[in-house]
Amino acid sequence: MRALDVTKRPAVFGAAVLAFAGAAGAQVLVCEDFSYPDGSLVPNGGWSNHSGTPGDLLVSSGQVVVEHGTPSEDANITFTPVSGNIYYGIDFSVDDLGAPYSGGDNEYFAHFRVNFDFSARLDVVPPTNTGDYTVGIASDDSTADAIWATDLTYGTTYRAIVRYDQDANIAELWIDATASTDTSILGDDQPDPGDTPVSFALRQSDSSENETVRVDNLRVGLTFDDCLLSTLCSPGTQTPRFSVPANPGALNPGGQPNVGTTWNPTVEDPAGGPIPGSITDVIIVSATPLPGPGLLCTIPGAGLTFVQPTPGDPFAIAIPDVPSFVGAAVCTQGAGVDASLSLVLTNALDLVIGG
Repeated sequence: MRALDVTKRPAVFGAAVLAFAGAAGAQVLVCEDFSYPDGSLVPNGGWSNHSGTPGDLLVSSGQVVVEHGTPSEDANITFTPVSGNIYYGIDFSVDDLGAPYSGGDNEYFAHFRVNFDFSARLDVVPPTNTGDYTVGIASDDSTADAIWATDLTYGTTYRAIVRYDQDANIAELWIDATASTDTSILGDDQPDPGDTPVSFALRQSDSSENETVRVDNLRVGLTFDDCLLSTLCSPGTQTPRFSVPANPGALNPGGQPNVGTTWNPTVEDPAGGPIPGSITDVIIVSATPLPGPGLLCTIPGAGLTFVQPTPGDPFAIAIPDVPSFVGAAVCTQGAGVDASLSLVLTNALDLVIGG
């Protein structure tokens, strides 16, 4: 097979991305930044009322304002149930009460939910030393089983990550952690098995202090890392695909293909090193996959081939930082070009652009 015109380099990756077909499935079960107009949270983003006065759980300046006291609405957002461990992460702060938090009626404000069975409940409690307040976690009760030992400060934003083990019926809490090996506390080990949550909920009630909690940047996922604020809501994917009979498996994934990043795959012989006889490597980028044999992506127009003049070295393919590209499906296929300008076609990598 004759080679494509490899004398041109594309200016951008975007032309192929714009012609996408299909979309990525989120790796995080819920990803919510509450970027709604000020006013009622419900029904934005699929949030729904399950208790209390409709409309009084409010969004203000891109955060949910959870007020204990007069407001009473409780709202939830659903997700597909899973087995084993499930996590949620939120940013939260507590408004200044003018004095350290006190009183014994400590009400939870965030939790997992299935009907009216609640688990992994997070609440505000009095400080353990000289700070303003701290937080507690309850595996399956309405009051905290365990208290975070380090006091927190009014007006300061913290990130809570909570794990709920549905089999063992136990919850775990981290504050401002960067890894699951960081300090955490465990709620009580309740009778097995636990609940199987189908939603995450925010709750307003009456507490000793009727405090105001501001919540942002919700993640629900299957791992601790899913719930870090730095985690992408829709990480890019790259799935190998082969013709029948198979082309050489020489196109190797690079880093995640996310908007605003440089994707760096390689074309290398499966036995190691460059494809034998290759004087340059090429990657074809198009919107449409083909079944093969041989060619697995439609041949694009001029400018949609990427060239690596040093065979075996990584490519550097810039993906524009364009939010509308997130979820785009793109077909890529590699080739080695020999001295006669013939191609040795590789497997394909079917990309879904993340962000």
